[in-house]
Amino acid sequence: MADRRSAIAGKLSNFEAGHKRGLPSSSLPKYFPTNTSWLEPMNPSTLTRLGKQLDCLPEVLGSATADAMHNHPASGKWSAHENLAHLVRVQEVMLSRMERILGEDSPRLDRYEAQSDPEWPSRAALSTDQVLDQLLATRARLIAKVEKLSPEEWGRIGVHGRMGAMPLATWLEFFLVHEAHHLYMIFLRSRGA
Repeated sequence: MADRRSAIAGKLSNFEAGHKRGLPSSSLPKYFPTNTSWLEPMNPSTLTRLGKQLDCLPEVLGSATADAMHNHPASGKWSAHENLAHLVRVQEVMLSRMERILGEDSPRLDRYEAQSDPEWPSRAALSTDQVLDQLLATRARLIAKVEKLSPEEWGRIGVHGRMGAMPLATWLEFFLVHEAHHLYMIFLRSRGA
């Protein structure tokens, strides 16, 4: 692990991360978390995935009927529709968390739980078409916000209740991985699995 940290720190110190994006080395954030593998204040693939990850929705949803979208598995877990509605709500939560991370010093951001969220039932009650419309509109807002972040802002810290202090760049990675999990669940549930 120490060798990996040294290699990562070396990449930052020799300017490769900033040089790829044409940034002067002085614009890279001074904070470098020792408990993550971030090589740059903003990983270029993050913006790509943020902009493209939802492009899979036509294939993920396939030709699922309304009944298939609303069927719950035998386990009683969320339907495909509920997973999709969750993605809308999680994007809204991510936007709110970004505002706090950018506006406060190391805010504590508790784990999101739909069961405790007063906004969740209204998202789940939408039709699937309304959920898709909101998902894409909210994604456009999220992308617009992320594209304006400076290298220093990417390094701002938010403290997760379970995972500890993370720079905003890591929060966005966490969001995208979480979203990918739910896209997988939508794929399965919309096909009755």
